[in-house]
Amino acid sequence: MGWTSSSEWASRQEMLDDYAGQIRRTGYSVTMSGNWLYAEKHGNPADLVYVMAKKIDGEWGYKDISVSCGPLCYTAPLNFVLKVHGIFKDNEFYQGWLSKYPNRKQVFESEAQYASLFEEGAA
Repeated sequence: MGWTSSSEWASRQEMLDDYAGQIRRTGYSVTMSGNWLYAEKHGNPADLVYVMAKKIDGEWGYKDISVSCGPLCYTAPLNFVLKVHGIFKDNEFYQGWLSKYPNRKQVFESEAQYASLFEEGAA
């Protein structure tokens, strides 16, 4: 997909705030950390998106890429990744992204710990 830009955004932050507002207006709860947006609906994880930002012909613009599409940025907050891991763990693009994610060890440790708690509860 292409870039979305507007002369109405005076700064990078204003553009990111507007993007988060657009997602909120569609019924999602949103948490931002830098250029990373975590979205959930009704308390359930929905997506983790990297919002690439740059000036295009003097206007701020963005391109949003879900971790399910494998963005080429690996700085996502660990707590966001842990929240969406369960919904994306079987997605091949997410798996490729996760293989390069610097905190992947903690993600796999958390998954193993959760699995062992589930097994204990079933016994």
